[in-house]
Amino acid sequence: MTAITRVVSSRKFFTYWFGLGVPPFLIGAVAIAFVHGLWLGLATTAVILAWLVETFRTTCSRCPFFGTGRCGLPGLIAPLLFTRRSGSVSSRRIRLHLAADLGMMAIVNAIYGLEPIFLPAVLLWSLVALMTVYGPKRFHGLLFQLKTEAKGLPIIEFPSRSAPTSSVPPRASQGSRRS
Repeated sequence: MTAITRVVSSRKFFTYWFGLGVPPFLIGAVAIAFVHGLWLGLATTAVILAWLVETFRTTCSRCPFFGTGRCGLPGLIAPLLFTRRSGSVSSRRIRLHLAADLGMMAIVNAIYGLEPIFLPAVLLWSLVALMTVYGPKRFHGLLFQLKTEAKGLPIIEFPSRSAPTSSVPPRASQGSRRS
């Protein structure tokens, strides 16, 4: 495993990159959208809020770290709005949420494209986000449930000298080990 893959695959990196990184990027997208027009700002706000609700209901409420800071701000905000749910969810719902995540990433990049000075930062953030979410450890989401049922899952595989990652959910594979 390369040093970069090791860092990107760490739980602590995930916590900081997403839990503390997503909120400023989303707020920045809303601000840029409002600078370019009231209706664009309102539409961007509505789409982001809808995506956040879907994320909290689908993913955060089923996360083993629900109600903790291990996922940063989302893990602390989700319990204020939703109750904890069982870990099972239909593969269709997981695929729809995956599409929503990728769509949100595209929308945020497009909004930042209106202010090119900020675009390199959001493009870098998006690239690392793709490596983290769809890479070796796959902390985010419920993607591990799809891996056990179907081939052709859109996961980025990184070269590794270690054994393949199991399809065990993060909570079960990490046990009580702290990172």
